[in-house]
Amino acid sequence: MRILLARRAAERAAVRTHQDLSRGLYGLATVAATAPFIGVLGVLLGINNSFPGFGTEKPTVLGIIAGRLSDAMAPAALGLAVAITALWGYCYCTSVIADFDTEMAAAILSLPTSLAAAIRREE
Repeated sequence: MRILLARRAAERAAVRTHQDLSRGLYGLATVAATAPFIGVLGVLLGINNSFPGFGTEKPTVLGIIAGRLSDAMAPAALGLAVAITALWGYCYCTSVIADFDTEMAAAILSLPTSLAAAIRREE
């Protein structure tokens, strides 16, 4: 009976620890999913601001617009960099938690045998 109680306690502890480790992963996944769209929004706003009314010559206007358009691409690059970094972090943390779950499951399976052997040695 004591062995069964110890196994149940170990299972509850593993579940609690899994929940603690998983806290914050949804936020990281949300950042990874939304960062590119925020970058695209920045690009659209930058493109919109690239075409103000000009009263100067055409070559000068094209040079100004080209410079502003190249500046407008920076939010997309930043959004992709943030998304890729957040996705990498999410995948890494998820794999570490999966490894933890595997190790805990193996430890819980071997717990009754280990406890039974320890009890026999005490007797």
